[in-house]
Amino acid sequence: MLNKIKRKMKRGLLLSQVADEISVVDGTTKATVRPATARHYRDTCLRMIEFLGGDEYVESITREEYAEWHEWLATRGTSPITTNNYRRCMRAIWNHLADRKIAVCDIEGITKLISTPVQKSRAIEEHHLQSILQVACVRDAAIILYMASAGFRRQTVGRITVADTHIWPRPDGQYKIISRIPAEKTSPPRVILGDHEPALACKLWLSIRKHQDSPWLFNSTQGGGPLSAGAVSSIFRNIRDRAGLPARMNINAHALRHRFAQQMLDETDARTVSQWMGIEVDTLLQVYAFRSENELIRKRFGEIPPDW
Repeated sequence: MLNKIKRKMKRGLLLSQVADEISVVDGTTKATVRPATARHYRDTCLRMIEFLGGDEYVESITREEYAEWHEWLATRGTSPITTNNYRRCMRAIWNHLADRKIAVCDIEGITKLISTPVQKSRAIEEHHLQSILQVACVRDAAIILYMASAGFRRQTVGRITVADTHIWPRPDGQYKIISRIPAEKTSPPRVILGDHEPALACKLWLSIRKHQDSPWLFNSTQGGGPLSAGAVSSIFRNIRDRAGLPARMNINAHALRHRFAQQMLDETDARTVSQWMGIEVDTLLQVYAFRSENELIRKRFGEIPPDW
């Protein structure tokens, strides 16, 4: 049985390791993809494994099976954009395998992309931001202002500690706030930075909060523990309802992250912004840098034409 498995491994295609094989330097072929791209390839291979019923070792894949996987992706409930990304990734994987002289089926003409709706900006509108700040309590206003100024994730809210946070006044009277946060997702430990308004809001919150001995900057008002990502989402939903804003509006933590990315890209380079946000430059430019029509017009001409 062991020899049979070894023979199968030798002549078969181990899908779970395809991304690693593509990105490895084998002495004759240089690495052709970056780590972030390899992660996308690996995730796409997992979708193929799921389609094959969990079988990582594949003797061969026919054109018919590849086409069936292609259509199966569209039945999983994922968005057209995500489905198209999987299809593009697998096409790229197949091309890489063919370059490595690994026998794969011919996929010419199979990969077709789904038409996608016109993308809309996911950043929170400025007037909506002001509306929710008007009805937020001190702690929640501090969270909103810090997230808007630093662009961190909702999961980060519960990881910021008082000990790793520094608030200080500058000679011009403007306060600043800096917090060190641990590694999360694919980003290493880093600092998040806030300007005058979030610094003052956090300073006020620390002075009036009930659980003064809590090590967490944004602690729960119940027991003093850290806020979970779900709790942060609930905070935004409750504030949105109190402000009388409809659920379809971008009133959530991620909308603040999009707003931060778009504003900072107007002021500095993409590499710096990506490090502030803890993401790859490609992700920043593909996901967060989208501009609406009005934003594009205003960015070019400085104003929106009358009656537009």
